[in-house]
Amino acid sequence: MITILAATDLSREANNAAAYAANTCAEIGANLILFTRHVTSVHVVNARLSATAFQETLDLSKAKLEAQAKKLSATHNISVTPVWTTGNLYEEIQKAIQEHHVNLIAMGMADKSFDQDLLGNTTTAAISKLDIPVLAVPHNVSYKKIKKILFACDAHKGLFPTDFRVLKTVAQVLHAETKVFYVKRTAHPESNKKNLMEMLENKFSDISYIVEIRDSDAPVIREIKNEIERYKPDLLMMVPYRYGFLNSIIHKSKTRAMASGRKIPLLTVPYIEGK
Repeated sequence: MITILAATDLSREANNAAAYAANTCAEIGANLILFTRHVTSVHVVNARLSATAFQETLDLSKAKLEAQAKKLSATHNISVTPVWTTGNLYEEIQKAIQEHHVNLIAMGMADKSFDQDLLGNTTTAAISKLDIPVLAVPHNVSYKKIKKILFACDAHKGLFPTDFRVLKTVAQVLHAETKVFYVKRTAHPESNKKNLMEMLENKFSDISYIVEIRDSDAPVIREIKNEIERYKPDLLMMVPYRYGFLNSIIHKSKTRAMASGRKIPLLTVPYIEGK
């Protein structure tokens, strides 16, 4: 059974992502972990509260998370386990992943902004730091049954033993069609097409999919956006590639660009390096 972890700070976009995750769990028969990291505000610190008063603020934070978990469970008739922590965000998420055997993390995305596009945010940071699929849900996107999945694939870099289990579970249970979309540049060898088809025959043999290979030297992000307009998918999937420090300055992540300010949920599946 698939287990989804929805990370929330009780903000608008995080609550929307949690609701989206809960709907997904109900559709595919998955369990939900509702995770939050409590951060003590500077106002509470400066107030120099007594130990009793400070504990009350922690108890209130836990109670809010538990109430949200109970509401999601009752609304969607699913199992929801609240996980409350105060430690390092990524260390605690990793701990929850291991303890609850999490297969996917759902996180919210705020409005697109210059700072977010340049520096990223918690969600795009999670995509780059965590070796687990991440579902980025824009704050203004409500759940609807997934019928079409667009997999924007970079066949030139290859996929190696990438784990497509979450994608295939969604595609199989919801009978969703998957479209594999590859923008082939002039500089890419023709053998990429054959390699891609062989990879798909091996990895996607148990789901319904179609393939479009577009020969184009136009910006890849533009081609993906245009294909979203044409195909009208309910979910976009990409495999992010991790650049070194210097390359990360030179190259703008296509995955981050697509995650920032989109009007469609983005599922990222980790790239397994060099295998």
